[in-house]
Amino acid sequence: MSTPLPGQPVHLMDWLNTMHVFGVVSDGEVPGLRTCTFEGVGDDIVMTVPVLKGDRGEPGMPSPVVNLHIDPTITAPTQLPTDLGVDDKGDTWWIGDMLYVWMGTEFVTRPAGYPGRPGPVPQMSFSIELIAPGEESSVEPSGTALNPHLHFKIAAPRGIPGPAAAIRDALDYDNTLPPTDKDVPMWDEEDGKWKPSSFLGKRIIAFSIPESAFTNVNAIINGRIRILSYQLPVPDFACKPFVWGHFKAFGVDLNITDPFKIGAEVRLGDATSGQVIGRGKGTIAQETILLPHFSRPGAPTDAMTMDNEVALINAGEQQTINVNLVNDGLLGLYSFNRTDAQLVCQLIEV
Repeated sequence: MSTPLPGQPVHLMDWLNTMHVFGVVSDGEVPGLRTCTFEGVGDDIVMTVPVLKGDRGEPGMPSPVVNLHIDPTITAPTQLPTDLGVDDKGDTWWIGDMLYVWMGTEFVTRPAGYPGRPGPVPQMSFSIELIAPGEESSVEPSGTALNPHLHFKIAAPRGIPGPAAAIRDALDYDNTLPPTDKDVPMWDEEDGKWKPSSFLGKRIIAFSIPESAFTNVNAIINGRIRILSYQLPVPDFACKPFVWGHFKAFGVDLNITDPFKIGAEVRLGDATSGQVIGRGKGTIAQETILLPHFSRPGAPTDAMTMDNEVALINAGEQQTINVNLVNDGLLGLYSFNRTDAQLVCQLIEV
């Protein structure tokens, strides 16, 4: 073997080994970052060399804009369209966790990233307002991102006329007492609702008071004396009484220059202070005819109408009528006998 010259490489040995190469990032200025080292134990060698950080390169080209298609019917790559061309470049479908981008001639895949954690669920509320069909529908958003509210103004198209609604289903109709034959709706001011009522007329309770209910009287008087007190039936509706009747009273006038006249009055309630509802004037024939009458000398303006309080009997109210003999002449002696006396009463609904 010849003597090698200085600087000449000399082969020493060969062996198989596994080498680990690491790069140390260097900025080219800090000393000690350009050293290359080798460390080995047996056939396991580690090599460390400096890695220089180069200058910033030129800006790259913008990534092409993709046209993302959200199609829930495409769930596998085999379902992607097969008729795409150059003009469809950029069309992208998201399948699973991959994006399939059409590059003009073929699809390339890109990771779509990992799904994030579910965000907060907004508590949405809605309201609807119907507006005229000729106006424009709109939505008015309000509230916050977590509590949004949407108010819809809907110009709903006018439909074809439907069947007429049932009167008894209306909100302002009281069907507590169902209507009977020939009833009509009538407005009840107190309840603020329509109710069924008879169109044929007001309800009437009519009855007569027989002569046996009267009381025989013999007296000297220049005022009044009661000959009848009668409890009326209790009505289930508000009403007013109308009375007619007749009787005969005999007497002798103590003043022979003036005929003896015996009349009568009918009062509702108290026999003395109750409302006058009937009057009959005494005549020289001593026959008294009772007719409806409501005023008196002390109350000349009293008049009965169907909507005032004069002679009103409320529903469910117990009332009494009293008939008094009244001397329309001077002081006298007279005798009342109930024979053939009669009174007729009608309670007419108001």
